[in-house]
Amino acid sequence: MALVTLTELKDHLYIDHNDDDGILTVYLNTAHSYLYESLGLSESDISGVANVEDLAKAVITLRASHWFNYRLPVSDKSMSEVPYTITALMNLILYHYENDDS
Repeated sequence: MALVTLTELKDHLYIDHNDDDGILTVYLNTAHSYLYESLGLSESDISGVANVEDLAKAVITLRASHWFNYRLPVSDKSMSEVPYTITALMNLILYHYENDDS
């Protein structure tokens, strides 16, 4: 089961219609893969682990939201790299596993 559902992502983005469900699902699935592959972890490594699961949910939600909010290929805004908040949260997850004594 995914850590973040489509309903949770839509709540975060204040979306109350189904028009964007297709692209949101793509971003959500990709955000899950981004987290697991970037950290070399699986969902079973994260699910149920105190604090880590909440950090992972935040990373997935923020990453998918960022892709959704900046989805236009042409923009007068400068394109940014991964927001620092996402990087910082991922570093906290890694810190947990690098310093786990069990």
